[in-house]
Amino acid sequence: ERTNGSIVIYDTAGTEVGRWNFERGWPSAWSASDLDAGADDVMIEELTICHEGLFKA
Repeated sequence: ERTNGSIVIYDTAGTEVGRWNFERGWPSAWSASDLDAGADDVMIEELTICHEGLFKA
């Protein structure tokens, strides 16, 4: 199902510093890095969104 949505960037204080709105989007791919509970690494997730329009708000 296609839906409208937003991609939002926040600074370390939690203040919104950037926003892009997309129209009729759907997820086309998702991946995540391996998680090792004994390591100090961070987990990284990637989401690819296909859309029919992207606009800076």
